[in-house]
Amino acid sequence: LSGLVGSEMCIRDRASPLNLGTEPGPPRFLGYSLKEGLPTFRWKQGGTEVEERIQPSKSGKALERVFVVKGSPEVTAKPKSSEQMAVTVTKSTTLPGNKKGFRITITMTPMP
Repeated sequence: LSGLVGSEMCIRDRASPLNLGTEPGPPRFLGYSLKEGLPTFRWKQGGTEVEERIQPSKSGKALERVFVVKGSPEVTAKPKSSEQMAVTVTKSTTLPGNKKGFRITITMTPMP
């Protein structure tokens, strides 16, 4: 975490960084769990269930928001880079244990 220690990263989303397509209704919070001291948040919107975990990147110089999405193949990510932060998105169609769904990782790297 040496790249993040002492760095201030302020993340404020006015809306979800995910586009859930035409899923009806507001999201419904399902709770959270802790793994290695980091929370994983769960919510459901329409027929789509989402888990989100915020964690340091492997390099320790960025933060990752890892979303596991179950129930909708139409979900896309729509985050934006800024002067303070570069943002990249990767999408994987495989989940551990042959579960149906996919993973979207949004990596946020502070700009020097």
